[in-house]
Amino acid sequence: MKPFNAHTERLLRAALPRTCLIFDVGCGNGEIAFWLAENCGHTVYGVDPRLPLPRGYWHSVTDLSRGEVRLMNGHVESLNPDHKFDCVLALGLLHSLGGRGAVDTMLGRLCQWTKPGALLALSWLSSTRSSSKRHYGVYHPTEDEVLSRLANFGASLQCTWNADIIHSDGGTHCHRAVYALWRTEHTT
Repeated sequence: MKPFNAHTERLLRAALPRTCLIFDVGCGNGEIAFWLAENCGHTVYGVDPRLPLPRGYWHSVTDLSRGEVRLMNGHVESLNPDHKFDCVLALGLLHSLGGRGAVDTMLGRLCQWTKPGALLALSWLSSTRSSSKRHYGVYHPTEDEVLSRLANFGASLQCTWNADIIHSDGGTHCHRAVYALWRTEHTT
């Protein structure tokens, strides 16, 4: 079973046409990283503060049939990877950063972590329609804000689409999810 929905699969298929070096920023429990390594032969680095690993160093998993996974329990805000990547994934990350300044900083860092001509695959919640107090005051970056910031960082939009997601976690509400793929054009 795939650890992602049809929209994320569409994004990953567009972003990952060949075996490559991937950075999964905010990888959660590593499900997508392991799936990409096992099923596609990619080498995937993943970082998330919720991973059940000792904090601050890379844990390698090489006994897979294909590919390799390296995971770190850590915060992406303080990370400086030793590598540049063919693809950087930030799936469900932007809306959890807490504010416009943090999102702007993270978008710049995501671009810095890519090789020239690499792909940047993002998904995030751009809005919430809810009657729950839990969702008031939460910053959801708009599609235009993210498009503008990434253009300023030298990334060009390849494709984007939206999906409305309705669920009842925290009271029934609807999120507008954005899925987008950029190519980085920087040369340094």
